[in-house]
Amino acid sequence: MGDDTMNHEGDDAGYDMGRLVEEALASEDDAWLVAERELLEAAASGSLQPEAIEHDDPFGKMVAESMARAPAGADADLRKVTQYFDYAGRYFAKTPARTPPIRGLIANLTATYGPRLTELLAMRLAQQRRMPSWQAVTTLGYLAAHPNPRVAPAVVRYAARSRAGRPQSLAIRLLRSMDRTAVAAAIRSERRRHRGQLPAALAALAGSASSRTA
Repeated sequence: MGDDTMNHEGDDAGYDMGRLVEEALASEDDAWLVAERELLEAAASGSLQPEAIEHDDPFGKMVAESMARAPAGADADLRKVTQYFDYAGRYFAKTPARTPPIRGLIANLTATYGPRLTELLAMRLAQQRRMPSWQAVTTLGYLAAHPNPRVAPAVVRYAARSRAGRPQSLAIRLLRSMDRTAVAAAIRSERRRHRGQLPAALAALAGSASSRTA
């Protein structure tokens, strides 16, 4: 990659890994997609070294580690997923159903990508606040279909900012199936971020996770 395309200062490859991760954590919606692409470029170049990035936030650690181990071609796959969701949303908005069939979307994602995008789509779930409800439900269904304990911090972050309803209920259900220690650590971090204010369902889960890890 030429010097003119990426000019991040901080290491021999031209990437400031700590800064990229911090910028990603502060990014939402379209800005997250830009940050996601930069991190995947860094990972593809071999420059993303998560062990060199210290982070107390479980989600921050997940971003660094998951991007570093992203499968080859992940950036192209994510662009295709974006196009697929955009097309499905526009098409079904014109029909009596109004929204795409969730089970069909999950089945198509599984048939096309298997479990390879679980961590990347979980991070999108956490960082895309304007994600339509049907897309959030689809993502949670995809995650449930392909259990991956590494997605806990992202699902907790989503549950911490989501409103009561089907997506939040599905997120809580998914978290109940995960490692209690990882879930409890992620909830503690979110509690600090939200100054102790968590949705009732997540707060209740926090008590359950803590009691089982004590």
